Amino acid sequence: MSSDEFTEFLNAREEQAWTSLKAVVNGFLDNNRADNFKESVGIMLEIFKIMGCRMSHKLHMLHSLLDQFKNNMDAYLEKQEERFYQDVMYFEQRYQEQYNENMTEDYIWGLMRESPYKHKRTSKNCHF
Repeated sequence: MSSDEFTEFLNAREEQAWTSLKAVVNGFLDNNRADNFKESVGIMLEIFKIMGCRMSHKLHMLHSLLDQFKNNMDAYLEKQEERFYQDVMYFEQRYQEQYNENMTEDYIWGLMRESPYKHKRTSKNCHF
């Protein structure tokens, strides 16, 4: 990510997008989260929108669940790496080794169900 030759081939808008992506990677997905991580992610998504990039499922989940990410993502990810591969193997078998968007969504919603975070809204109805 520190290649100076790469940025020589980018126009001004692409260079802004590249700089904002590096800021998110270094300030949010690293071991120590930056104080302005929400602002960095918002700027990155806004620049991508201006460039005409479509928001993938992964970016949508990043944006909508920003508050629920751990403070030390790097250390947390190392601990969860083995579990991740086991979960992915299960989902690959479930979807007969064919990747699609539903597989990613099922995996993420499965993680959310197991998380200790409280829901913002609670249902007043009791379903059986």
